[in-house]
Amino acid sequence: MGWVLGLGNGVVFRTGGGKQWQTYWTPSSAVVENVAPADVVLTYAKAVNPADAIAGNFTVAGKTINSATLDGTGKILTLVVDTAFIYNDSISVVANSETIPVTNNVAAILNNVTDAAAAYSVRQIKSDYTGYCMKVRRSSDDTELDIGFLNRALDTVSLLAFVGAGDGFVSTLYDQSGNGIDITIAEALQPQIVDAGTLVVGDTGLPAWMTDGVDDGFSATIAALVNAPALSFFFVYSSALAAAANTASCHLWHIGNNNVDTKILDRSSSSSLLTGEYLLFDVRKNGNANDRIGSSSYRLSADTLNLESTFILSTGITAYQNGSAIDLDLTNLCNVTDNFTPAAENVSNIIDFSCLRVSGALALFTSLKYSEIILYVSDKSVNRATVETEQTLFFSIV
Repeated sequence: MGWVLGLGNGVVFRTGGGKQWQTYWTPSSAVVENVAPADVVLTYAKAVNPADAIAGNFTVAGKTINSATLDGTGKILTLVVDTAFIYNDSISVVANSETIPVTNNVAAILNNVTDAAAAYSVRQIKSDYTGYCMKVRRSSDDTELDIGFLNRALDTVSLLAFVGAGDGFVSTLYDQSGNGIDITIAEALQPQIVDAGTLVVGDTGLPAWMTDGVDDGFSATIAALVNAPALSFFFVYSSALAAAANTASCHLWHIGNNNVDTKILDRSSSSSLLTGEYLLFDVRKNGNANDRIGSSSYRLSADTLNLESTFILSTGITAYQNGSAIDLDLTNLCNVTDNFTPAAENVSNIIDFSCLRVSGALALFTSLKYSEIILYVSDKSVNRATVETEQTLFFSIV
């Protein structure tokens, strides 16, 4: 099954006896009509002579046409192209020396997996979202500018032009869920998106906002976190440090206020309570400060883009790295199958990223690059493959 693109409702016709063509398109560009994981399929209104249509100069930029066939009515030409692409891509079809732009209009993640509590990304992840991606402060004069999307990805052209040769810092991350949970970040805590005029990217070359491991962190206040029946979190990120046993290398997310709240939920690393742990969930069921769940087999290389999905349900915790289940083989005073949901634990309405909250202040910072954060306060475990497949394709995670 391939990508199906309708290339307008117009008619292609030939004038005179030569091979000159005119094309009238309504609309003027092709639009993707449905999703599939493999070939791209282009449908093209036929020429007067079907043989000329098939033999015409059809090319697709950067891709190979595997086949060209007419439907039973002889009115629609279908081109099967060898390479899949995802919703932010634009390609061009050249038909008899005329270029027709193709924009993939497939529904994005938040349209396919609805009801996100909050979502932040370097790309447009809701097809009807019309807001900005982020607000950026430039170091040269501390001026700020809202940066939107270009072809449904972060508008890096406008971003780099605005920042110039200096540094750019994210002062606001805009929530694409529709719930308006934008994250405003104090200047001292702002992650970096441009470094000396160069875009900050992950190892696959796509943008990321980077915390420095010294004093950068950010937080979202989500009322629905409190007493949520489940949590489903999807992250695309990398860490400056490789995962190491019993070492604080990554505070991916943290809910709660250490030394104040008795109940904490945390995806972190390093605990004196678990020997040989490379990944840690601080769960503190019923306020027990020593409840921990970890993994001795989890591994994460430094500066390598990683897809991580976590589900905290009434039946326990499950976690996945790049589509594979993480073996949570280490526990202390609790079980992986215990109920750690906010509904059971009544935790905070604030979730912190790249750090912990200790006595009301952000602390214990780690150096991470975030490209996408999608948070649900419901069970989306049945949708895991849908989200992860799309993220894997876009971010080229291997």
